[in-house]
Amino acid sequence: MQQHAFVVHYRGLLQPCTRQQARKHRMALHSLLRCPVQWPSMLRVTSPALPDLPAMVQDKYRMCQTVCFCGVLPEIRRAWASIDNSLFLWRYDRSGDVPVEYCGEEQAIVCVGLAKPRSGVFLAAIQHVLVLATTVEIVLLGVCTSPAKGEGSDPYEELSLQPMPLYSIPSDNVIMTSFAASATGGLFLGGSDGHVYEIQYAANDGWRQKRMSKVRVTGGLQQMLPTFLPSFLFGAAVPVDKLVVDDERQILYSLSANSAIQVFDLGPSGSDPAKKVAELTDFLGEVARLPTGRNVFTLGEDKRGTAIKYLAVIPMAESWKVHLMAVTSNGRRAYFTTNSLVRGGSSWGSSRDGRAVVPSHLDPKKTRPTVLQAIDARGPLPQAPVIGARVTADPNTRVMDVTAALYSQGTLLLAESAGPDGRATRLLLAARNYTLPPPSVNVNLGSGAPGLREVVSDLQQIIPGETTAISCVPQTSVLGPDAHPGGSWGAMQDELVAQMFSGPPQLVVVSTAGVLELERRRPVDVLQALLQERAPEKLQQFFEAYGAPEAAAMCYLIAASENQSLRLVEEAANALENPLLVGQPLMPDGTGAGAEAAHNAGATGGGIYMGTAVNPNPEPEWSGAHKGLALYISRLLAPVWDNKLITPGSRDPNVWKARLLEATMTVLEQKLRALERFLSQSAARRKARGFKASGAAGGGDAGSLFLGFLDDSTNRMHNADNTAAGPAGAAAFGDAPFVKRQRMWNAFIMEEQRNNAIRQLASKAAQALLLLRTVAAANVNRLVNRLSKDAQRVLKDLNFRDLVLEGSGPSLAGQLVAALVADQLETNGGGTAGGVAELANALQAGAPAYFRDQDRQFFQVTGALLLHVVQLARIANVVHIMPAQYEEACCCHNVSKASKYCHGRLHQIIRSLQLAFDNTVTVACNLQAIDSV
Repeated sequence: MQQHAFVVHYRGLLQPCTRQQARKHRMALHSLLRCPVQWPSMLRVTSPALPDLPAMVQDKYRMCQTVCFCGVLPEIRRAWASIDNSLFLWRYDRSGDVPVEYCGEEQAIVCVGLAKPRSGVFLAAIQHVLVLATTVEIVLLGVCTSPAKGEGSDPYEELSLQPMPLYSIPSDNVIMTSFAASATGGLFLGGSDGHVYEIQYAANDGWRQKRMSKVRVTGGLQQMLPTFLPSFLFGAAVPVDKLVVDDERQILYSLSANSAIQVFDLGPSGSDPAKKVAELTDFLGEVARLPTGRNVFTLGEDKRGTAIKYLAVIPMAESWKVHLMAVTSNGRRAYFTTNSLVRGGSSWGSSRDGRAVVPSHLDPKKTRPTVLQAIDARGPLPQAPVIGARVTADPNTRVMDVTAALYSQGTLLLAESAGPDGRATRLLLAARNYTLPPPSVNVNLGSGAPGLREVVSDLQQIIPGETTAISCVPQTSVLGPDAHPGGSWGAMQDELVAQMFSGPPQLVVVSTAGVLELERRRPVDVLQALLQERAPEKLQQFFEAYGAPEAAAMCYLIAASENQSLRLVEEAANALENPLLVGQPLMPDGTGAGAEAAHNAGATGGGIYMGTAVNPNPEPEWSGAHKGLALYISRLLAPVWDNKLITPGSRDPNVWKARLLEATMTVLEQKLRALERFLSQSAARRKARGFKASGAAGGGDAGSLFLGFLDDSTNRMHNADNTAAGPAGAAAFGDAPFVKRQRMWNAFIMEEQRNNAIRQLASKAAQALLLLRTVAAANVNRLVNRLSKDAQRVLKDLNFRDLVLEGSGPSLAGQLVAALVADQLETNGGGTAGGVAELANALQAGAPAYFRDQDRQFFQVTGALLLHVVQLARIANVVHIMPAQYEEACCCHNVSKASKYCHGRLHQIIRSLQLAFDNTVTVACNLQAIDSV
């Protein structure tokens, strides 16, 4: 009951999490803030050094005759370079890797792209399709990746390219300049003629569709004319520089060299033919009309600074209304929507309770794109560090020259030219600022629109060479997809929640000098670096920036992580016990205006005071460490807390399946047990220092124990506060310092009890996960069929919360255990090796809340009894077949042999029967003893 009350009471502590989620859905732009220079940079180089391009690639480049391109394919952990008609692929994360060379084309390669193939078209071994566009044709290559022979750790160790001669079509004298692929397998190419093409492919030729074809989705009547006529009739062609696919809203965007943006509708499912629905030709005029754009863009300014360099899709988890972001060559940003019902300057939109419930008029399945209109704009990133201050646009600041950009999971990474000749690169990063807003920034955290605040950082080194491409390695969660339904992990969670189950985002930068790997530090990584540095001032600044509860939750994440150094765990534990960082629990002193008025009324005889109501059992103001602990465990249990556990299948309701994957349950169980161990060690540590939650409630014992726990400096601080309270406080409480120490001691006891309840909750949840893993490892459908119909109806609606807390969870868990043991008895023949004995010991050791020692003894005895019954049956079988053997010996006229054989077998039978009888008596006594208990 205490655990259930704890969960209900601490639902309010989830507000910092929902506040951050709500902040992502609405937008009211504020000025940028620079990351404090005392903190580590948000970008960290993970490569030991900038590796040079492979020697094979450099040799080929020296003999280049026509064109050369390079990029990165993070899906297969390869960088690529095309030199004339040769394509090279090599591991960017491994020094000295020998490139895979493809020389199957006669003409120069001008465009390279990677895509997931449509299901059922190619063999299952082909995991990706490599699209190569030369000056005369477009070909598809099969990409197969596999681990090395005898090793299964790296699935991208070996790579092979499979030519597919049947998948090749001419390009009709069009040089392809850009490529994009959809999640459904759609392939799109942008040409130098200004048109967008869709590559359609199938497993076989049909009477209505060829095996592979190229369809132009732009141009209108131009598709009916010869290829040489449009240049005379419609003017010079503008190449398509970039194609971007929004896989959530099923929209395709194209960017031309003159900053014109086109919008194509791919249908609600993404499988319809691309249809052009909108086009924006005057980018500057569109963004300059906005109230927020007038201060960023000016009509008539130089178009070189307003040229769009990069397009990025805004995920639905970040905004329902903002769909597209454009970055100009000087670093300014503009935000667009494709919904005609959205007006400029409106918020990003979210539900009030923080849940992702999309309104019907913003649902992309119901409302398809019809327009492309700007709704907000933002200035360039600052060029000079400004610590803790708002950054304003300075006309004297050097203008940026963006060469490449990347937007992923709320983080924008810009590469600008650096150095005297512009042949070097400087990296700038703008990420969502999850620290508490300063008082000068008006951010409404209620029902209004909160501010989109960003923090700016840069890489503290110059990258040699000109950056040509930046990409993000696909981020995965340690949990399975069952814990994150409906979308990718990174797009669904903000950074403070995502860092619980995923590592730092990995970035890859390709320059003309080589390939560099980077890491985007998460807030917990910054805290870890500060703990290792052991700088109290910086650590206090971090706790003040993020707030004590949020920073304390990160400390618990560090302390309860696996393979963590003991020194770092010790530093995190010290931070959680430092009152200057996390504060202390405090009881209400009762000296407010109501108490003062009541005292005055009683002193003057003016009657009964009918003012402010007083809570007879007030709760203390919990410390930041306790709030952080509640925040940490709530985020830890959130992925499975309301999930159903065992339900009938969607196709066959008679087949029951476990809904949680083993990987998800294993990871959560490990994290919960690590948290339980850390909390137990912390409690033992406090006990060794003189603090006991079960100590005396008052008097000198409480004071002495409390003084033994607190630092002398903290006591002096509180005594000074009591002295400063003056004679009024002393008159109200008698001995003010002692009374205040007594209240603080009571608050510490209550908080310690709460911490113990959280530790018990973590232990109970870990045991429940172990039980579920054991059930899922067996035949779930067979186990459920052993239950009664009433139990099956309850099991159908049982979620993880019910199993951990109260209600029908424990009783149903006992029935599942009984069904599991019965299944083991029938399958493995009682107490044989790997049977009931090992199962009972494992459950009793790992889940004692659901499998008591009495249960273990009962099922072990039951297994032993079944084993002896089987032995008795075997003995009866021996007695039954012995006369035949005796008759065979008699027929041989060997009387002595027959007599000896008969005597020996009868002696063995008697001994076996006696042993079985003794064991049966022992089993019955044990069963009677357990029943009496």
